Amino acid sequence: MIKERINNLNKKEIVNLNNLIGGDYIFSTIDECNFSTDTAVTIEGYNITKNAFALLPNCGSYDIELEYICNGNTNEFFWLQKQLPSGAWGNPETNIEYQEGSVPNAINSLPMINQSKNYNLTYNGLLRIVHNFQSYNNGKDLKDGTVISSNRDCSIGIQFGCVDE
Repeated sequence: MIKERINNLNKKEIVNLNNLIGGDYIFSTIDECNFSTDTAVTIEGYNITKNAFALLPNCGSYDIELEYICNGNTNEFFWLQKQLPSGAWGNPETNIEYQEGSVPNAINSLPMINQSKNYNLTYNGLLRIVHNFQSYNNGKDLKDGTVISSNRDCSIGIQFGCVDE
């Protein structure tokens, strides 16, 4: 058993822990009256059961079938972006630039539907699918003012190319 003293309370005295791997834990707490309590908790780890996409060519267009299934699929969105002539990524239809590190939106990216086929796409060049989701910040960082929200936005992408023949 690993014993570690943590103080990850946020400003509302709610515990927020990030990067906690799945497993069985015992949380020992001491209240304002100096009473100690042990609480056994099983944490289910983040589990991806399917992570796939298929590029399905048609005559003059293509479909993208997107299948991403996990046990943490709230606030998860998928976006299609194209590498613009400037080298930045952006909306493949409007060429409006996406700012790296920001949350994709319908202005700077093209929304995709998960667990479905996205039909009749005609965008050429180097493309990527961006997976945007929310995770948690540590309560201590929130209380110290290092971060401003208990949630943090995360994005990861996968690149592929499409060219006219």
